[in-house]
Amino acid sequence: MSCSISADLYVKGHFHEYATVLHEAKPLRIKAKERNPRSTDTITLQYCHLSRDGNQFEFPDKAVLDFTRIIITTTAVARFFHDMKLPENYFSHILIDEASQMLECEALMALGLAGKNTRVVLAGDHMQMGPKLFSVKQDKCSERTLLNRLFYYYQAENSDIAKQSRIIFNENFRSTKDIVDFVSTHFYVGKSDVIKARGGVPPHPHQHALQFHHVRGECCLDPTSMSWFNAEQILSVVDIVQGIMEEWPQEWGDKDPESVCVLSQGRQVSNLLQRLRQLGLPRFTVENAENVQGKQFRVIVISTVHTKDSLLDTDRTFLEFFNDMRVLNTVMTRAQSQIFVVGDAAALCCHQFGTCWRLWTSYIEDCINKGSAHNFTLDSLKQDLLEISELCRSEDEDSSDSESTTSEIPDIEDPILQELLDESKYINFPLTEEGLFPVFQHEQFVSSVSNQLAEVDEEQLLTNSSTHKHCELVKESFDRAYARPLDEPSIRIKINGRKNIGQAFPGDKVTVEILSEISNPPTGKVINIVESADTVKEFVCTLERHDSQVMIPINKCISKIYTPFWKDKPNHIAVRNPENLKIEKFVKINEEAHRKYLFVVRVLKWRTFYKCPLGIVVGKFPNITTLEDGLKVLDIEFQLRRTLSSSLERQMRDFQSLNLFEDGRIDFRMLPTFTIDPADSQDLDDAISVRDLGECYEIGVHISDVASFVAKDSELDKYAKQLCTSFYSCGKEPIHMFPKELSADFFSLIPNQERRAISLIIQVDTKTNHIKTRFICKSVIHSKRKFSYDEVEDILENNRQQSDPLETCLVKAWNFAEVHRRYRKQEDWCYKKPDEDVTLGRRQSHLMVEELMIMFNHTVAERLLFDETTRSITPLRCQDRPNSEKLSDLFDKNASLIPLSVHFSSQIHKSEHVSHELNNQAEQKNIYKIIDFIATDEIHPQLLPFAMAFRTLFHKACILRSNSTHVSRIGHYDLDIDSYTWASSPIRRYADVIVQRLLHSVIGKTNVRYTAHDIDLSCMEFSRKNDQPSAYKRKANALHFAIELSTQSERKVAYIVELNASGTNFRLSFPLNSTSISENLDIMYRDLQLADQPQFDETNNCMILKWVRRIYSFSNPHILAEVKQQNPNSVMAYVSTKTWKCLAAALREENWDRLFPLIEELDVSSRIHARQFNERLRNATSSEKSDPMYAEHYAKLSMRIKPGEAVEVQLGTATAQGLMTPAIQLFVVHPKFEICLEHVRDPIKCFSKYAFHSSRNSYMTYMDYQEIWKPLCEMESASNAVTENECILIEDAALKWKTSPQKTHQGFFLLPLDKKSQWSIECDLKNSFLCIRTRIHQSNPFLENSQCTALMDIPSVTWVAHGIITNVEETESKEPNNLQIDFQINHMSMTNIPEAIFCERTRFTLELIPKLLPDVRKEDAINSLTKANKLVKNIAMGRRCNISKQMPARFEIDGYLPSGFSDLNNSQSKAIREALTNPFILIQGPPGTGKTVVGVHIVYWLLKNIQQLPATSSEKKRAVLYCGPSNKSVDVVAGHLLKLQNQLRPLRVYSNQTEMLEFPYPGCNLKLSRNSKRGEKPNTELRYFSIALHHLIRKDGNPYSTQILAFDMKIRRGAQFTDEEKKLYARKHELLQHDVILCTCTAASHPALADALDFKQIIIDECAMATEPEAFIPLVAHKPEQIVLLGDHMQLQPVVHCDVVARLGMSKSLFERYMEKALLLDTQYRMQEDICAFPSKEFYEGKLKTGTSPKPSLFLSKSKQTCIVFGHVEGKEKTLVVSTERGNENSKANLEEAEEAVRIAILLTEARIKTKDIAILTPYNAQVANIRESLFVKGMSDFTVNTIMKSQGSEWKYVIMSTVRSCPKSDIETQPTKSWMINRLGFIMDPHQVNVGITRAQEGLWESIILNPARNIQVQKPTRSLRMILRTHQLFFPTH
Repeated sequence: MSCSISADLYVKGHFHEYATVLHEAKPLRIKAKERNPRSTDTITLQYCHLSRDGNQFEFPDKAVLDFTRIIITTTAVARFFHDMKLPENYFSHILIDEASQMLECEALMALGLAGKNTRVVLAGDHMQMGPKLFSVKQDKCSERTLLNRLFYYYQAENSDIAKQSRIIFNENFRSTKDIVDFVSTHFYVGKSDVIKARGGVPPHPHQHALQFHHVRGECCLDPTSMSWFNAEQILSVVDIVQGIMEEWPQEWGDKDPESVCVLSQGRQVSNLLQRLRQLGLPRFTVENAENVQGKQFRVIVISTVHTKDSLLDTDRTFLEFFNDMRVLNTVMTRAQSQIFVVGDAAALCCHQFGTCWRLWTSYIEDCINKGSAHNFTLDSLKQDLLEISELCRSEDEDSSDSESTTSEIPDIEDPILQELLDESKYINFPLTEEGLFPVFQHEQFVSSVSNQLAEVDEEQLLTNSSTHKHCELVKESFDRAYARPLDEPSIRIKINGRKNIGQAFPGDKVTVEILSEISNPPTGKVINIVESADTVKEFVCTLERHDSQVMIPINKCISKIYTPFWKDKPNHIAVRNPENLKIEKFVKINEEAHRKYLFVVRVLKWRTFYKCPLGIVVGKFPNITTLEDGLKVLDIEFQLRRTLSSSLERQMRDFQSLNLFEDGRIDFRMLPTFTIDPADSQDLDDAISVRDLGECYEIGVHISDVASFVAKDSELDKYAKQLCTSFYSCGKEPIHMFPKELSADFFSLIPNQERRAISLIIQVDTKTNHIKTRFICKSVIHSKRKFSYDEVEDILENNRQQSDPLETCLVKAWNFAEVHRRYRKQEDWCYKKPDEDVTLGRRQSHLMVEELMIMFNHTVAERLLFDETTRSITPLRCQDRPNSEKLSDLFDKNASLIPLSVHFSSQIHKSEHVSHELNNQAEQKNIYKIIDFIATDEIHPQLLPFAMAFRTLFHKACILRSNSTHVSRIGHYDLDIDSYTWASSPIRRYADVIVQRLLHSVIGKTNVRYTAHDIDLSCMEFSRKNDQPSAYKRKANALHFAIELSTQSERKVAYIVELNASGTNFRLSFPLNSTSISENLDIMYRDLQLADQPQFDETNNCMILKWVRRIYSFSNPHILAEVKQQNPNSVMAYVSTKTWKCLAAALREENWDRLFPLIEELDVSSRIHARQFNERLRNATSSEKSDPMYAEHYAKLSMRIKPGEAVEVQLGTATAQGLMTPAIQLFVVHPKFEICLEHVRDPIKCFSKYAFHSSRNSYMTYMDYQEIWKPLCEMESASNAVTENECILIEDAALKWKTSPQKTHQGFFLLPLDKKSQWSIECDLKNSFLCIRTRIHQSNPFLENSQCTALMDIPSVTWVAHGIITNVEETESKEPNNLQIDFQINHMSMTNIPEAIFCERTRFTLELIPKLLPDVRKEDAINSLTKANKLVKNIAMGRRCNISKQMPARFEIDGYLPSGFSDLNNSQSKAIREALTNPFILIQGPPGTGKTVVGVHIVYWLLKNIQQLPATSSEKKRAVLYCGPSNKSVDVVAGHLLKLQNQLRPLRVYSNQTEMLEFPYPGCNLKLSRNSKRGEKPNTELRYFSIALHHLIRKDGNPYSTQILAFDMKIRRGAQFTDEEKKLYARKHELLQHDVILCTCTAASHPALADALDFKQIIIDECAMATEPEAFIPLVAHKPEQIVLLGDHMQLQPVVHCDVVARLGMSKSLFERYMEKALLLDTQYRMQEDICAFPSKEFYEGKLKTGTSPKPSLFLSKSKQTCIVFGHVEGKEKTLVVSTERGNENSKANLEEAEEAVRIAILLTEARIKTKDIAILTPYNAQVANIRESLFVKGMSDFTVNTIMKSQGSEWKYVIMSTVRSCPKSDIETQPTKSWMINRLGFIMDPHQVNVGITRAQEGLWESIILNPARNIQVQKPTRSLRMILRTHQLFFPTH
């Protein structure tokens, strides 16, 4: 059975020949009645069953069937056999051909006829065309066939029957070898020789079997059929078929037109037929592709129809030639001798146009290689593909998360992954271009890492136990761990560094080699992994910033994981099903993926010499914004996902029928028993009973007897052991160790239920509370009530007689616990470390339960240690004493604090802070709250650092087997008891279950089922897993708290606990939020926007922070004086040392009569402090001048911080490692001055939005260009504006809010014009950002629900919003005129908007943050691209520009050569000629090639052309605009043009800020940015020769000069002036007198230029240093007809401070985008050849030639002259932590290198080198300042000292370069990651700066270098090449 066409072919082509000889082989062809017999060929028709008249087909009866041996029909017709009731096994065989073309249900119609003895054969090819389905993707149709399913089913089976039932033919008898090889390689097994060509089919003797004709044409849509046709491809096909017939080879036999098949789709087929008929050509076969399966033809001609243009606008889903590999396989395998393909090569090969692009690429490459590709070249194809990749707006390119459909998922595994998994292949496999994790055979690397996986001689290790230990590894971070020997777990072996940890994961059993026993603790390294802790290693990861193929686990203990991209999908990672590991989708790795996604990565393998393990992605999380999603992430990180088997469920059901009573179990059901737990707790594993016995009373502590139900090694036991503990989090049901049905019910001691227990019964003397007797037994109890902790606190605070008997018992139990806690803790009884979950002052219930559990655990430990059978196998919780010497040192260092602490002891201190809450509690006479507030050291800021340091001295408690080591016998230091175990929480802790089993053995006198080795292993596992629940809880609570904070922020008091004199930050602690803010929060100095570097005051041990701010107020004229006053912390009370010392002493003595009066005195002292402050404030404000004209603009604030100080902050949220976490939002310096850390840390989120689309090389329209670049410019504007730190604070502003249909928050405020003038607000308000804040004095619902932290909470919150000013306009009214400033909120940190925000009385603080002028101009340029001319738009879109006219071959400027310039070389002449003849040209000028000279020549000839043009009626004068990205770059050109001043009349135009620096006026300093103050100063030479505009307007020739000079005189006399006088600067006159205007790109858009001049020619010099939007500023502002870009993209790149914007393309200049079109100036005249050799080879492909003659050098190496010397200087670098005039934040300095550079400079001067010929260059501003200071001290101030960035365009005879960076040998990584190199090596990783630094020198270069050549480190290619040159020429020398 088959399809209809194939069935007829069987009859005609195969059976007919045999049937004529063998009548038994005569088949019966059954066809559907509906078919017309005339459409069937005559041969087939004679085998068909027809009606008697022969006019139609008929279905035969059984008699006819019985007479026939072979029946041929289709599966559709076969269904009628079922109606005939044929007997079973009627058909001996059923053969279904072309089974890959029918759905499974179609095949079953025929298979249903099979009996038990029927043999079934399915024949077909599932790799060819399948059935048509529209509900699935095209290439997935075949997956719905029975053939496909059975093929893979049998493939997976290993039985012999399965192997025999799957037969694959590998011999092809149809096609010629070339066709078979191509098909075999690309459709089947990936190799050309697997399927053999056995048919001997003759190929074309003179032509390749595979042919390709590139014909694009125009693809048109036929509206009738809604399908496409391409007329030009039709013409090409006609030519091809005519050529085939004309060149028909003899080997093919007679010409047969029908054996030439033309295949296409849709309307193209009918148009082809029509065209062939019109031309009267023979009857060729023309078909749709789906109609040829089962047929064969001599030649196949395929017309693919579509072009790149049509596919850009077409739905590409149903284009078989582009999307369906099986269709292509089918049509290509129809050909016997030749295949012709006609189509658009670029469209077929472009990955955006369907899934078959790889196949077409291979086909076309094969044709190109064999010379059978026509009408195109490989270069033209590459160019087309480049343009398409930029123009195409496919989903894959534009969606920020591009996930493929299932059709894109390949059927085979990625070969990269397979190769990496193959341990036998040790190949060099470059994982990334940067070489982050190189996989190579490197001898040194192999020797350093192979140790941990070498085969270890176990016998040797055992006999050499002093040097090798079997251990369990505990990792503290990815590069820091310790190992605990299995035979001595109390010992820790410290293992530091990835090299020593090797490939071990946490918990692995490893062999450790002891490296040093002298150190304490000893150090070692892992040499062998004996046993892996986890079989499946899955981790939640983020993407590595510098390498997207590397994942960073959020678990800091796990190494980075390498997850390679899919081989054929660059920048895509496959996400697999975690069960079967099949690929589910692809994720495009772009900026959005970096910012938004978390990935679940499973480690597959860690190959021997790999730096990191290999992994695959098995899950993806989007942005975590809910607690539920965050906890899912934590569940994976802590491996908490488990499944409950059906057998385990049955086992749990069986528990219900068990008898609770057993031999020896005592009935305690009648005892008054109760539990105390959190209100929502369900797993109640402890209960308390109290019984009055007269002279004594009985206390019972009852623990759920879990061990009596859970047998050792049972399935339930293994289930619990998997976690070892329960996990608790806020806001979610706990993850129970046992199944919930047991933990929360059957095991739980819930009220009114009988439960088994292990009970400790204690008889206590009623009068003395002494214990008389105690014993432990097995029991059955019945709890009467569940108390919550809050209920117990209420009962204990109520001192009246209790009426409830259970409450009376509870008080009795509390009294007993209190007495025994005091006995156990002695004088330290009142101290308890605070717990966030327990309210301070309400902790008595918790202390009671804790004390009774300690007593129970202690008693159990004693009982087990007493019994001989368990004496040495009991798990004990042990803690050693702190080191006595360290403890003594700490107490000596803090001697002055000890008497202030009840917990410590001794001497005096100046003052102490404590909350007002203390006095309130004293008034209530609640003694236990008073005890908590006085005795809890952590809540007192000065005691907190002491308490934290004391805690760090504690040894970590560990669990050890009793009598195993010395530590196991020392007891528990912190609990003050001599033996302690875990036995009180068996429902939630597995160790307690083991202890219970031991206790059962002792009580029942049965055999113990644990050995010492079992207990050792269990203790190791407990110790490793014990920290996980607390870590999980901290992370979960932090997540919960962060989500609460995202709803409403919280204001808190924080304590400074850590501050280093040379650090970059200080650390804050929140002692009452120890779990929700688990780690101390850092505040970086850089985020505080300081005015200067922090200064450490060694005398007072504090850091001084300074700010300078412009602060104004609408209602408070004394705001500056108020801010300058140091404000005492309003949330703290100040207590004298004497008073506090007395308080502590009274508490220690329990002298309550003395304690209460002392507390009542506290309020008096705090009122005195407040009164004194107010008096100081009044005195200060009264002394201020009341005249607002004299008001100051700047407030200078300072703040002293040190450990033990309290500060006020507001908490918000941030994202760390993909999870929300609490973060400091506001830092309060003064109530009127807060620092918004939120917008400082993330200005883009606050004032813009993150763009995820990067720049491209070409764009379809200029609107597309704007769509990409506008958000990038906005991001950069926001980042730069905040970084510049030129904000203005306006207090007490009234805001009016508007309603918006878009539901955005909009509003406005009024700024009176007189205030604007008085406050000198001169910034561009329309281009400014706003940080809006207001203090809301209302209770916080979150605070009300969390009383435990209220002590350090501030009952108010500052609402913070960030907005953008949208409009500024002047309002007209009778009142003084105002500016109405409209704004729109862009970001709010709190989703909860307080109602007070919209109240008219509410006043706001506005922080006005102006954009920088260059950024405003960039944004305007992008927005104004709409108005640009066609040339500029084409450049933006990446389109070609036409050539205009011809010019002479040589160029010389009249009178120019005698001025000292040499003749032009060939490359210079060519560049000038091209610049003059093309509308758009790029000229690349490497260092010293005369790029600027070429620019001057171009200017000259452009002006000459302008002068020859006829006069026009235009009012504007024609001129040439010459721009550059910086003043320095323009000044260099201006200096050259001075020599042609009379001929070219150049004019240098500077910015307004530059003019202010030279001609200041009152208030202008408020306009000057910090950048302009420390930026480049105007060239004095230009001022002298008077070509600077701001000087020329003051010269006699300018008609306005008299007025301007008079204005300057008034300023010098200090007279007042009006606004009109400021505007007297007349520029237009000077502009009209000049021909060449020189200015920066930013200044080029000044309106004065466009008003006066018409720039048809624009030259941008150093264009490679300008960002693309910056380069477009002059191009968009004017309408140029000729544009010349000069630059060198191999030198300095644009400076982009925002990393995100740089990554998205801002760091790529317009010059670099077009660099392939650039003309290279190939001869340099600056450097000696030795200096030029390296940059020529490394940066210019060896094309840079030297045109200078050799000169002697002063530098010597090995007594030989040399031009380059590198000196090795091991200095110590220091870092600036904030941006100041000395340099930007993170700018580096190195004093040793600075001194060495100065020494070399002085030596050069002593050798008679002039100082003007020497330059000292360095990458860092801070080092520039250091070197200048050193020169000044030595009286040498004439040297040029500058940064490399500012040196481009300059040259000196001798250059001394200080690289600054220094790296200690111990910190060097031999295989560093890119992150390490960027952080440690800095600019050395930037080849552009390396190039510039080296190429400034003419005759000699001296450079310091941080790394001795002997140290082997893999660095970036330029640095490696440079080091190779240095070694070759022996140019290193040590310095002194």
